[in-house]
Amino acid sequence: MESKTILITGGDGFCGQHASVYFRKQGYHVITTSRKTKNRNTYQIDLLNKWEVNEMIKLIQPDFLLHLAGQNDVKSSWSEPLLTFETNAMSTLYLLEAIKTYCPNAKAVIVTSILEESINPYGFSKKIQHEIAKKWSDYSQLNVVIAKPVNLIGPGFSKGVCAKFARKIVFAESTDGICNLRISNLNAKRDFLDVRDAVTAYERLLLKGESGKTYDVGTGKLNTLLEIVNAFMQLTPATLVYTDEHQPIKEPTYMANPLPLKLLGWKPQYSLIESLQDCLDFFRKLQKAGVDIGG
Repeated sequence: MESKTILITGGDGFCGQHASVYFRKQGYHVITTSRKTKNRNTYQIDLLNKWEVNEMIKLIQPDFLLHLAGQNDVKSSWSEPLLTFETNAMSTLYLLEAIKTYCPNAKAVIVTSILEESINPYGFSKKIQHEIAKKWSDYSQLNVVIAKPVNLIGPGFSKGVCAKFARKIVFAESTDGICNLRISNLNAKRDFLDVRDAVTAYERLLLKGESGKTYDVGTGKLNTLLEIVNAFMQLTPATLVYTDEHQPIKEPTYMANPLPLKLLGWKPQYSLIESLQDCLDFFRKLQKAGVDIGG
Protein backbone atom coordinates (compact mmCIF):
# COMPACT_ATOMS: atom_id res chain seq x y z
CA MET A 1 0.00 0.00 0.00
CA GLU A 2 1.28 3.47 -0.90
CA SER A 3 2.46 5.48 2.09
CA LYS A 4 0.44 8.48 3.20
CA THR A 5 1.91 11.95 2.83
CA ILE A 6 2.07 14.06 5.97
CA LEU A 7 2.96 17.73 5.90
CA ILE A 8 4.55 18.89 9.17
CA THR A 9 4.85 22.64 9.57
CA GLY A 10 7.67 23.89 11.74
CA GLY A 11 9.76 20.84 10.96
CA ASP A 12 12.96 22.38 12.30
CA GLY A 13 11.43 23.24 15.68
CA PHE A 14 11.69 21.30 18.94
CA CYS A 15 8.59 19.18 18.40
CA GLY A 16 8.82 19.27 14.61
CA GLN A 17 12.20 17.53 14.55
CA HIS A 18 10.92 14.72 16.75
CA ALA A 19 7.74 14.44 14.68
CA SER A 20 9.68 14.22 11.42
CA VAL A 21 11.85 11.38 12.69
CA TYR A 22 8.92 9.50 14.19
CA PHE A 23 6.59 9.67 11.20
CA ARG A 24 9.35 8.62 8.80
CA LYS A 25 10.01 5.57 10.98
CA GLN A 26 6.29 4.78 10.83
CA GLY A 27 6.43 4.69 7.03
CA TYR A 28 4.84 8.02 6.17
CA HIS A 29 6.08 10.18 3.33
CA VAL A 30 7.12 13.20 5.40
CA ILE A 31 7.43 16.73 4.08
CA THR A 32 8.29 19.50 6.49
CA THR A 33 8.21 23.27 6.22
CA SER A 34 10.91 25.71 7.22
CA ARG A 35 11.49 29.42 6.82
CA LYS A 36 15.25 28.93 6.34
CA THR A 37 15.94 25.46 4.96
CA LYS A 38 15.17 23.88 1.61
CA ASN A 39 15.90 20.32 0.51
CA ARG A 40 14.21 17.28 -1.00
CA ASN A 41 11.90 16.77 2.00
CA THR A 42 11.74 20.34 3.30
CA TYR A 43 9.61 23.04 1.72
CA GLN A 44 10.95 26.52 2.37
CA ILE A 45 8.06 28.88 2.94
CA ASP A 46 6.72 31.88 4.78
CA LEU A 47 3.40 30.62 6.15
CA LEU A 48 2.18 34.22 6.38
CA ASN A 49 2.28 34.45 2.59
CA LYS A 50 -1.15 33.25 1.47
CA TRP A 51 -0.06 32.72 -2.14
CA GLU A 52 2.91 30.58 -1.10
CA VAL A 53 0.71 28.49 1.19
CA ASN A 54 -1.78 27.87 -1.61
CA GLU A 55 0.97 26.84 -4.01
CA MET A 56 2.49 24.48 -1.44
CA ILE A 57 -0.76 22.69 -0.63
CA LYS A 58 -1.67 22.49 -4.32
CA LEU A 59 1.70 20.89 -5.08
CA ILE A 60 2.03 18.52 -2.13
CA GLN A 61 -1.61 17.40 -1.77
CA PRO A 62 -1.02 16.00 1.73
CA ASP A 63 -3.18 13.29 3.25
CA PHE A 64 -2.39 14.68 6.70
CA LEU A 65 -1.38 18.05 8.08
CA LEU A 66 0.32 18.43 11.45
CA HIS A 67 0.51 22.16 12.12
CA LEU A 68 3.28 22.77 14.65
CA ALA A 69 4.77 26.00 13.32
CA GLY A 70 4.27 29.12 15.37
CA GLN A 71 5.66 31.72 17.74
CA ASN A 72 5.83 29.80 21.00
CA ASP A 73 7.75 32.12 23.27
CA VAL A 74 5.67 33.98 25.86
CA LYS A 75 8.40 36.56 26.53
CA SER A 76 8.72 37.43 22.84
CA SER A 77 4.97 37.80 22.54
CA TRP A 78 5.09 40.86 24.79
CA SER A 79 7.63 42.63 22.58
CA GLU A 80 6.05 41.51 19.28
CA PRO A 81 2.33 40.92 19.93
CA LEU A 82 1.20 41.58 16.35
CA LEU A 83 3.75 39.20 14.85
CA THR A 84 2.79 36.58 17.44
CA PHE A 85 -0.87 36.88 16.49
CA GLU A 86 -0.19 36.76 12.76
CA THR A 87 2.20 33.81 13.06
CA ASN A 88 -0.11 31.67 15.19
CA ALA A 89 -3.54 32.66 13.89
CA MET A 90 -3.21 33.73 10.26
CA SER A 91 -0.91 30.88 9.22
CA THR A 92 -3.56 28.45 10.49
CA LEU A 93 -6.27 30.22 8.52
CA TYR A 94 -4.23 30.21 5.30
CA LEU A 95 -3.42 26.51 5.66
CA LEU A 96 -7.04 25.49 6.25
CA GLU A 97 -8.29 27.65 3.39
CA ALA A 98 -5.72 26.05 1.07
CA ILE A 99 -6.73 22.58 2.21
CA LYS A 100 -10.38 23.41 1.61
CA THR A 101 -9.52 24.43 -1.95
CA TYR A 102 -6.98 21.83 -3.02
CA CYS A 103 -7.33 18.71 -0.83
CA PRO A 104 -10.57 18.87 1.20
CA ASN A 105 -10.29 15.22 2.21
CA ALA A 106 -7.03 15.76 4.09
CA LYS A 107 -7.11 15.46 7.87
CA ALA A 108 -5.44 18.14 9.98
CA VAL A 109 -4.26 18.31 13.56
CA ILE A 110 -3.86 21.93 14.65
CA VAL A 111 -1.62 22.22 17.70
CA THR A 112 -2.53 25.09 20.02
CA SER A 113 -1.53 25.21 23.70
CA ILE A 114 -2.78 24.45 27.17
CA LEU A 115 -1.88 28.08 27.94
CA GLU A 116 -4.69 29.51 25.81
CA GLU A 117 -6.18 31.27 28.82
CA SER A 118 -2.89 32.92 29.81
CA ILE A 119 -2.96 36.66 30.28
CA ASN A 120 -0.39 37.43 27.59
CA PRO A 121 -0.34 37.95 23.80
CA TYR A 122 0.89 34.40 23.25
CA GLY A 123 -2.08 32.87 25.07
CA PHE A 124 -4.49 35.12 23.21
CA SER A 125 -2.99 34.19 19.84
CA LYS A 126 -3.31 30.46 20.63
CA LYS A 127 -6.90 30.96 21.75
CA ILE A 128 -7.74 32.63 18.44
CA GLN A 129 -5.89 29.87 16.58
CA HIS A 130 -8.07 27.34 18.41
CA GLU A 131 -11.25 29.19 17.42
CA ILE A 132 -10.15 29.42 13.80
CA ALA A 133 -9.49 25.68 13.65
CA LYS A 134 -12.83 24.84 15.24
CA LYS A 135 -14.90 27.28 13.17
CA TRP A 136 -13.28 26.34 9.87
CA SER A 137 -13.98 22.71 10.65
CA ASP A 138 -17.63 23.67 11.06
CA TYR A 139 -17.89 26.19 8.22
CA SER A 140 -16.09 24.17 5.56
CA GLN A 141 -16.78 20.62 6.75
CA LEU A 142 -13.06 19.98 7.03
CA ASN A 143 -11.61 17.11 9.04
CA VAL A 144 -9.82 19.14 11.71
CA VAL A 145 -8.77 18.02 15.19
CA ILE A 146 -7.37 20.40 17.81
CA ALA A 147 -4.57 19.38 20.18
CA LYS A 148 -3.76 21.32 23.35
CA PRO A 149 -0.34 20.18 24.59
CA VAL A 150 1.10 21.00 27.99
CA ASN A 151 4.74 21.92 28.66
CA LEU A 152 6.79 19.63 26.43
CA ILE A 153 10.18 18.42 27.65
CA GLY A 154 12.88 15.99 26.54
CA PRO A 155 15.97 15.97 24.31
CA GLY A 156 16.41 18.88 21.92
CA PHE A 157 16.47 22.65 21.75
CA SER A 158 13.47 24.02 23.57
CA LYS A 159 12.57 27.39 25.08
CA GLY A 160 10.94 25.64 28.04
CA VAL A 161 12.08 25.89 31.63
CA CYS A 162 13.43 22.33 31.83
CA ALA A 163 15.71 22.85 28.83
CA LYS A 164 16.93 26.13 30.32
CA PHE A 165 17.75 24.38 33.59
CA ALA A 166 19.44 21.46 31.80
CA ARG A 167 21.65 23.76 29.75
CA LYS A 168 22.82 25.62 32.85
CA ILE A 169 23.44 22.37 34.72
CA VAL A 170 25.54 20.85 31.93
CA PHE A 171 27.54 24.06 31.61
CA ALA A 172 28.18 23.95 35.37
CA GLU A 173 29.27 20.30 35.16
CA SER A 174 32.07 21.34 32.79
CA THR A 175 33.18 24.39 34.82
CA ASP A 176 33.13 24.94 38.58
CA GLY A 177 30.33 22.49 39.36
CA ILE A 178 28.05 25.18 40.80
CA CYS A 179 24.76 25.88 39.01
CA ASN A 180 22.79 28.94 40.06
CA LEU A 181 19.12 28.87 39.10
CA ARG A 182 16.92 31.94 39.47
CA ILE A 183 13.30 30.81 39.54
CA SER A 184 10.31 33.13 39.46
CA ASN A 185 8.20 30.94 41.73
CA LEU A 186 9.24 27.53 43.06
CA ASN A 187 5.63 26.67 43.83
CA ALA A 188 4.41 27.25 40.27
CA LYS A 189 2.82 24.05 39.03
CA ARG A 190 3.01 22.63 35.52
CA ASP A 191 1.95 19.52 33.67
CA PHE A 192 5.09 18.24 31.90
CA LEU A 193 4.98 15.74 29.03
CA ASP A 194 7.80 14.24 26.99
CA VAL A 195 7.86 15.64 23.46
CA ARG A 196 8.11 12.10 22.05
CA ASP A 197 4.88 11.16 23.81
CA ALA A 198 3.26 14.27 22.36
CA VAL A 199 4.24 13.12 18.86
CA THR A 200 2.62 9.71 19.32
CA ALA A 201 -0.47 11.52 20.61
CA TYR A 202 -0.61 13.60 17.43
CA GLU A 203 -0.44 10.46 15.30
CA ARG A 204 -3.28 8.95 17.33
CA LEU A 205 -5.34 12.09 16.71
CA LEU A 206 -4.59 12.00 12.98
CA LEU A 207 -5.77 8.41 12.81
CA LYS A 208 -8.57 8.32 15.39
CA GLY A 209 -9.36 11.88 16.53
CA GLU A 210 -12.91 13.16 16.10
CA SER A 211 -13.25 16.08 13.71
CA GLY A 212 -14.00 19.37 15.45
CA LYS A 213 -13.03 18.01 18.85
CA THR A 214 -10.32 19.34 21.16
CA TYR A 215 -7.99 16.97 23.00
CA ASP A 216 -5.66 17.79 25.88
CA VAL A 217 -2.21 16.31 25.37
CA GLY A 218 -0.65 15.86 28.79
CA THR A 219 -0.14 13.58 31.77
CA GLY A 220 -2.88 14.82 34.06
CA LYS A 221 -0.29 15.32 36.81
CA LEU A 222 1.21 18.53 38.18
CA ASN A 223 4.77 19.13 39.35
CA THR A 224 6.11 22.24 41.02
CA LEU A 225 9.30 23.82 39.76
CA LEU A 226 10.86 22.85 43.09
CA GLU A 227 10.09 19.20 42.28
CA ILE A 228 11.75 19.66 38.89
CA VAL A 229 14.87 21.09 40.54
CA ASN A 230 14.95 18.22 43.04
CA ALA A 231 14.66 15.72 40.19
CA PHE A 232 17.59 17.34 38.38
CA MET A 233 19.61 17.11 41.60
CA GLN A 234 19.34 13.33 41.39
CA LEU A 235 20.75 13.34 37.85
CA THR A 236 23.81 15.57 38.09
CA PRO A 237 27.03 15.75 40.11
CA ALA A 238 26.77 19.55 39.98
CA THR A 239 25.56 21.48 43.02
CA LEU A 240 22.31 23.30 42.31
CA VAL A 241 21.77 26.59 44.12
CA TYR A 242 18.37 28.08 43.48
CA THR A 243 16.78 31.41 44.30
CA ASP A 244 13.02 31.77 44.58
CA GLU A 245 12.09 35.27 43.42
CA HIS A 246 8.54 34.83 44.74
CA GLN A 247 6.94 36.40 41.71
CA PRO A 248 3.16 35.97 41.48
CA ILE A 249 1.99 33.28 39.09
CA LYS A 250 0.62 35.10 36.06
CA GLU A 251 -0.94 32.05 34.47
CA PRO A 252 -3.71 29.83 35.78
CA THR A 253 -2.62 26.37 36.84
CA TYR A 254 -4.00 24.03 34.22
CA MET A 255 -3.81 20.26 34.47
CA ALA A 256 -4.57 18.37 31.30
CA ASN A 257 -7.34 15.80 31.09
CA PRO A 258 -5.75 13.01 29.04
CA LEU A 259 -8.72 10.61 29.32
CA PRO A 260 -10.31 11.40 25.90
CA LEU A 261 -6.93 10.83 24.26
CA LYS A 262 -6.29 7.65 26.21
CA LEU A 263 -9.66 6.33 25.08
CA LEU A 264 -8.24 6.48 21.55
CA GLY A 265 -5.45 4.12 22.62
CA TRP A 266 -2.71 6.60 23.51
CA LYS A 267 -0.46 6.10 26.51
CA PRO A 268 2.65 8.08 27.48
CA GLN A 269 5.85 6.04 27.62
CA TYR A 270 8.37 8.36 29.27
CA SER A 271 8.54 9.17 32.96
CA LEU A 272 9.50 12.63 34.18
CA ILE A 273 12.92 11.39 35.31
CA GLU A 274 13.59 9.75 31.94
CA SER A 275 12.67 12.95 30.11
CA LEU A 276 14.92 15.11 32.29
CA GLN A 277 17.78 12.58 31.98
CA ASP A 278 17.49 12.62 28.18
CA CYS A 279 17.37 16.41 28.23
CA LEU A 280 20.63 16.56 30.19
CA ASP A 281 22.26 13.93 27.98
CA PHE A 282 21.34 15.91 24.86
CA PHE A 283 23.27 18.96 26.08
CA ARG A 284 26.10 16.79 27.45
CA LYS A 285 26.55 15.27 24.00
CA LEU A 286 26.71 18.71 22.40
CA GLN A 287 29.15 19.90 25.04
CA LYS A 288 31.38 16.89 24.45
CA ALA A 289 31.32 17.60 20.71
CA GLY A 290 32.62 21.10 21.34
CA VAL A 291 29.33 22.93 20.76
CA ASP A 292 28.95 26.09 22.81
CA ILE A 293 25.68 25.57 24.72
CA GLY A 294 26.01 28.71 26.85
CA GLY A 295 25.39 28.81 30.56
